Amino acid sequence: MAEKTQNLSIRLLKPDVKPEDSVRQGVQLADWPQFEGAKIATGSVGGNPPSWADFPALAADHKSQLFQRFAFGLIFIFVDNRWFAISFGLGHSKIDPSAIEQDFGLKVVLNTVDHTKLRSADLRTPDANTVSRRSQTSRGSEQTAFDIDPERDIVRGLLGEPKDKSFATKVSGGDALSLRRKVSLNELPDLCSRALTFYGADDYKQQFSWIDQIRHVRDQALIDKLEIKLVEALSQALAADPPATDDIHLAYPTIYDPDKAGWVRFRGFNLNEIYPDLEISHYLSGLKAKNGAAYQDNYLVNHSVQECDETGQVPGESWKIRDCLVFETELDGLASAVVV
Repeated sequence: MAEKTQNLSIRLLKPDVKPEDSVRQGVQLADWPQFEGAKIATGSVGGNPPSWADFPALAADHKSQLFQRFAFGLIFIFVDNRWFAISFGLGHSKIDPSAIEQDFGLKVVLNTVDHTKLRSADLRTPDANTVSRRSQTSRGSEQTAFDIDPERDIVRGLLGEPKDKSFATKVSGGDALSLRRKVSLNELPDLCSRALTFYGADDYKQQFSWIDQIRHVRDQALIDKLEIKLVEALSQALAADPPATDDIHLAYPTIYDPDKAGWVRFRGFNLNEIYPDLEISHYLSGLKAKNGAAYQDNYLVNHSVQECDETGQVPGESWKIRDCLVFETELDGLASAVVV
């Protein structure tokens, strides 16, 4: 098969997760004969007139001609004893974020990118008012061009040119690895294998050693302790009337694009309201109205935030509520830790 320039979005499933356990409810996987054991899912979402069709007061027959549909595709291949998910269109929205390795794409980019040819950086500064920003340059630049504070900023994504052009002509990554290159279908396994090798390397320490100064906690015992304190704080906030939100807030875990879906809704506890902003007060007030004043630890993974339009339709990105919470605390008498 001829090579074609393709934008690929690749995610690495956690070691104990299989494809059928990584997709959202309603996604049907089928065998994909291109590679042994591979799986595929395709489909579309939408099919209704766009929400803006009401505003210009279109006639019913005119409105009936407008249909908004979005296609998605997901491919799962097993390489080097790990499952990889390659998404197309809205395929990424059909993957459960908890099923994939966090920072997989970022780690690959750090180990492959030419540090003098960076083009974009997604940064997050956790604070009483969490700031997320994307800094871009008009040409390839050193990391100093992005004003990164290694003691305060969490790097959530980088884009640039790789040193080895046989891997890609452009790479970017956060949790997912995005790359652009000429590729044929039969090259996918080798490409995933190379990405996995880069993921496990530590070459990044030569130019990006500072990135380890502030990063996501990986130790599960420490995460459990932090989540206990978070649940206690949420229980206290929920018990107040109205719910108290001074020490906890919500922030998008990625750079938010309001043009894609300008509203949000909370899922997991039968709340039908939609909101124009992501606010902790909306979440706690809605939760209190539905479930009372007790906050349970399973809410952190069972509740989620989902982008939508003003009618509550057109599903966009979705994140577990735990991934959107920002809470600063001291743990075991050590320096403050931030749960994000």
